[in-house]
Amino acid sequence: MKLGTFLWRVGLVAIVAAGVGQYWLVQRTHEAAARLVARLIPQGELRYERLWPFPWGGGRAWGLSFQPEGMLQVALQTPTGMRVEAREMRLRELRYSDDGTIERVRGSLLDVRVPVTERRSPIPEQPEVGRMPAPTLFDLGYTQLRFDLEFDIQYVASSRLALVHFNAAGADIGHAALSAQLEGTPQVFDRAPDQIMVRKLELEFADSGLLRRFKDVSAARARLGRTAWEDAMLAYLDRRARKEGWKWDAETARSLQAVVRQSDYVRMKVDPPGDVALRNIRLYPVADWPTLLGFGMTHEGRISTPPPVGQRS
Repeated sequence: MKLGTFLWRVGLVAIVAAGVGQYWLVQRTHEAAARLVARLIPQGELRYERLWPFPWGGGRAWGLSFQPEGMLQVALQTPTGMRVEAREMRLRELRYSDDGTIERVRGSLLDVRVPVTERRSPIPEQPEVGRMPAPTLFDLGYTQLRFDLEFDIQYVASSRLALVHFNAAGADIGHAALSAQLEGTPQVFDRAPDQIMVRKLELEFADSGLLRRFKDVSAARARLGRTAWEDAMLAYLDRRARKEGWKWDAETARSLQAVVRQSDYVRMKVDPPGDVALRNIRLYPVADWPTLLGFGMTHEGRISTPPPVGQRS
C-alpha cells in the first residue's frame, strides 16, 4: 500500500471517529441540559435554541432565556411572565462532583436583555426629598436593561459554601461586580433559596448612566435643580441619622455623602458577625446595619476585574 493511500485512509478514519465522538458528546450534553432544565423547574423555566460542546470541556449555547418562578420569583420580586434572554453563553468550565451535582461553572453571557416593567411610581402633590417614592427603571427611561455578564460559581461541599462572582457591564447602565459567600446544603440551594445563609457580600458599581438618570429624574420630580436636590437629600439623611441613631463608622458616613454628590463609584460590603438568612437582610434597621450585618461603604477605588467579553475593545 502506498504511503499516500495509507495516510488518506488514516485521516478518513480519524475524521469519522471525530464525527462520531462529537455526535456522542452533543447527545450527552443535551441529556445533561435536560436534567438541568428539570432540576430548575421549582425556580423557573430555562430554554435554549442550540448547544455545542467542546471535547476539551466547556461549550457554547445560543438563544437562552429564563423565566423566574416559585420562590425565586418571590425573592427577586419579578413580575409574572418576565423572561430574561441572552444571545449566547460561553462556558469555559463545567465541573461535576462525584454525586453528580455541579461543582463549578464558569463562563460568559453575551447580550443579556432584562425587560423593564412599564410601571411608574406616584408623584405626591407636595414632593419632599427623601420621602418621595423612588422612580422606577421605567421612569428613568429604560424599556430593558442590556449588558454582558461574566460568572464564576463554585460549590465547596466540605464547608457547604457557594463562592459566587458576577461581573456585568452595560453601555448605558454601568459596570458592576458582585462577590458572595453563601452557605447551605445542595438541597437548600435547589429547593429553598430563601434559607441560604449570607457569610459575605461585596458589591462594586461604577456608573455609566443609571445613577445620573436617577438623580436627574428625582430632582425634576422634587422641582429642584440638581445641586439643590443633592443638598436636600444630604440634609434629609443627616436628620434621619440623628433621629434613628445610625451606628455608622466615619468612612461609611462620608462615603454615603460623597455618593450623593458624585455617583461615580461605590463599594459596599456585608460581613455579618453572626447568622443572617438571605431572606432577612432587608428586614434589618438601617441604623444597625454596621453592627448586625457588618455593613461598610467606600466611594474611592475602581473595579479591578475586567469587563465582560462583549464590552472589551
